[in-house]
Amino acid sequence: MNNEPITIYLTRESFCMADDVNAPHIQKFLFHDGDCHPERTLFVIIGRYFDGNLPNFSWRGYAGGQRIVDVKIKKEGLAYLREINLVDNWHTLLLENKCIYFLHNSDKVIIPEVIDPDYTFEEAEKIYNDQSFTQITTSKTNSASGVLNKYAKDNRTPPQIEIAHENDWFVATDTISHVASQGETIESAIANLKEAVELYLENNED
Repeated sequence: MNNEPITIYLTRESFCMADDVNAPHIQKFLFHDGDCHPERTLFVIIGRYFDGNLPNFSWRGYAGGQRIVDVKIKKEGLAYLREINLVDNWHTLLLENKCIYFLHNSDKVIIPEVIDPDYTFEEAEKIYNDQSFTQITTSKTNSASGVLNKYAKDNRTPPQIEIAHENDWFVATDTISHVASQGETIESAIANLKEAVELYLENNED
């Protein structure tokens, strides 16, 4: 594994004409391959890309035209739940291509396993630079001390909960504080996360 961050690009298709305004939806991230759990690093990146402002679609990500990840987004109350499932060879696909293109699922369309590659890393980088994007989002999770307290005082911002399936466990992560917990079911993972967040609040009170 590489200790130096790797630049990757995420992009997706538009789901309606109004969504075309911001096409091609390219964002740049720094993937820290040297982390202890690089798959969780990618979970955080994908969670930030699908920031909760999209419809409750299922998305399939491709790297070099090969399926690399499936993402299911569901809203429950104020929280957006994301179930993220990586293919077994995701790491190889990501390092070889460094660009993930997402298609969304619908009742009328069956998402294929393989597609013709839409973007290479070089094409995505050129489009990104041509559009003069200036913000680089890093996947490195920094200390969130005080962040969740601010959310607790200002509940106008909905919580963002990511659900990832790792081996036989579900991992629930609060993307504001980066507190995570796991369980044998989605429900138990969320319940455990609630307790972990409450403990985090108690330990980080102003």
